[in-house]
Amino acid sequence: MAASARLLENRDLQTRLAHIDSLVGELQRLPDPAARAMAEELLSTVLDLHGEALSRLLEKLGDPGDPAIDRLLHRIVEDDLISGLLLLHGLHPVDLPTRVEAALESVRPYMRSHGGGVELVDIVGDAVHIRLEGHCKGCPSSQMTLKLAVEKAIFEAAPDVSEIQVEAPPEDATAVPPDITGLVTLPLVASAVPRQARRVAAAPSGAWSTVVPRASDIAHGEVLLTRVDGEAVAIARVNDVCYAYLARCPTCGSAMRDATLDGTTLTCGTCGTGFDIRNAGAGVDSDLRIEPLPLLEDAGALRIAIPQAAP
Repeated sequence: MAASARLLENRDLQTRLAHIDSLVGELQRLPDPAARAMAEELLSTVLDLHGEALSRLLEKLGDPGDPAIDRLLHRIVEDDLISGLLLLHGLHPVDLPTRVEAALESVRPYMRSHGGGVELVDIVGDAVHIRLEGHCKGCPSSQMTLKLAVEKAIFEAAPDVSEIQVEAPPEDATAVPPDITGLVTLPLVASAVPRQARRVAAAPSGAWSTVVPRASDIAHGEVLLTRVDGEAVAIARVNDVCYAYLARCPTCGSAMRDATLDGTTLTCGTCGTGFDIRNAGAGVDSDLRIEPLPLLEDAGALRIAIPQAAP
């Protein structure tokens, strides 16, 4: 499936889940207690029936130890809808630690490109404890960028995770991490399944904006100046990695028009001051810096978050 088609399919899935959530909310507000209890019992019975059918289907496939069966199971769970239903019923064939570690491994190249890293410290129940490593000292926005990237990867691979505890490097211990909201409860009534309802990943409401053009439209060494939520933003690409910064030069105060990129140095087109985009916007020949912004690439689409307290 093409990346664009998969993105549209995922958005459609989220729309359906939100509609189900709305309907369940209406159900729980029915004024007649008897009607409400009957409807909830019906939903619970249908879900139990689906769960039993899925369990029997997996048993019919054969022993998980068979390499051919394992390959088939991994192909099956690549589908987000099927994977979510298996998680809902406690039937996912890949255990939580394996999915979390795979998510961290997928995001490590992006972390390294920003001078950082991530380590899995522990998993207790469905709570994950991770440690960020080595990114820019004294740069809360850089920390936020990496934190959001890691959380997004984990929640996409393991929506059954209930909590992610992020430990910042010692040098950034004084930075206040952003409040990451936007996790929505799976649209089920409490009695639907005999275990705690899980969560699925969702972007913080109103926090992310999709940027046009897409990542593939920005060439290596190119700088795109655009506006996101009213803020001037510079997006620069080095090889396969895009970086986003507030387009506000701390030296001359300009919006960095005609900015150029030489290697990893972004140079203001007005005053000529250079900033290292791989070092969280640190000045090349000064102690000044430009402000990095959280940027995530989702199926080729660039999504940027503008902090409410952006300077």
